[in-house]
Amino acid sequence: MNPADKLKITLSRHGVTAVRLRRIPRKEFESIYNSRANPAVPPRRDGECARYCGPVSRIMAALPALQSARRGKMTQIKGYRKLTDEKWLNLFEVDYVAKNGDDKSWKIASRQKQPKCVTGRFDRPDAVVIVPFHTAIKKMVIIREYRVPLNDYEYGFPAGLVDAGESVEQATRRELMEETGLTVSRLIKSSPPIYSTAGMSDESIAMVYVECEGEPSSSANTDSESIEVLFISPAEAADLLNDATLKFDAKTWLEISRFAASRGSESRSNR
Repeated sequence: MNPADKLKITLSRHGVTAVRLRRIPRKEFESIYNSRANPAVPPRRDGECARYCGPVSRIMAALPALQSARRGKMTQIKGYRKLTDEKWLNLFEVDYVAKNGDDKSWKIASRQKQPKCVTGRFDRPDAVVIVPFHTAIKKMVIIREYRVPLNDYEYGFPAGLVDAGESVEQATRRELMEETGLTVSRLIKSSPPIYSTAGMSDESIAMVYVECEGEPSSSANTDSESIEVLFISPAEAADLLNDATLKFDAKTWLEISRFAASRGSESRSNR
């Protein structure tokens, strides 16, 4: 078996696929291939590198990035610095090695004590976004909430942070009650942690779909919250979407769009 095939087999045992590794620069592969220190690399004989580097470099990545490549990542995190010291959200500067080997840094916001790209803890969502359907009224529940960065009201779903030691379901029940006064009667489904602003933050949410009951109330709103509870039908959802002056949370806009589209299927089923 030639050295190139041996190297491919060695990497494949680590779960490194050709699709992930095809962008290795030629000079980087040559440096790795000639390294006797790495047991995965067979000793070089004259002419071997020139013979095998070309075809192999098109399907394999650099061995120094083996750990990152195994996780499907193109960079390696080196360290971080905390730039602010706030209660709910902080700014960090993360140092990393780019796929071309250059040292770079990226400023990110995180709700954690350390950025998730450093700790690797992506399993727990920071917050819940609740998509409620009121079973008695038979309408979707949304909120109209004042947002300081927008200096305006935004249409969205009830949402909030998951407290320490709290499950997603517990956070969902608590936040729905606090923001709307409504009670969860049935939890339908929940998403895994998902991301909406990964270019600037590692914040993740769980989208939780529930049925609810009760009368709306703002009695549990905090002093910083200005929330109006709205019940909308598919037709009313379509009217909101057609008003270009309104500001929407992105996730809410997508869900309301789907809800508005259900108007056609409902009318067909009633014929």
